Amino acid sequence: AQVDGYMFVSKARFQTANVDMLGPSFDTDTDRMIFRSQRHRPDMFDVVYNFIKLPETINAMVGFGGKLWAFATTNTYRINTETLAIEDIIAGIGCADSRNVCVTDYGMFIADPKAIYRHTGQTLEEIGRAVTHTWRTYYASNICTAVEHSTKSILFFKPGSDTALV
Repeated sequence: AQVDGYMFVSKARFQTANVDMLGPSFDTDTDRMIFRSQRHRPDMFDVVYNFIKLPETINAMVGFGGKLWAFATTNTYRINTETLAIEDIIAGIGCADSRNVCVTDYGMFIADPKAIYRHTGQTLEEIGRAVTHTWRTYYASNICTAVEHSTKSILFFKPGSDTALV
């Protein structure tokens, strides 16, 4: 994800020689870590100092409203891009991967097994509910999102299926 001139990455993998140089206390469990590049240098990372470790595995990240949003399976984290501090946790709402989050001019949209949500930058609102048990199957199969700007619609769909939620 890119926000405010920074590049953010997670699930990084390091070569053994590089980890040895970082020292024995360096945590190589990067599934829960987010690394921040230098400002306006998306290819330069100081992995010793510019990172944050979240309590759970990160499935997706997006930039929205000048903040970094990190998604785990059941929680969403709003992170300050300058201080790398968690500013807010939205408990109980998460996503399986980046295809379940969509940022548009109308807000950030999140699909999880329970519902579809729209975050305006100020508030979070539920805009759709799971209609049938089939929704959970769609979610587990990685729902994709698409935006149609001319009609101001957001489409959630399962690839290879003729079923969609608008």
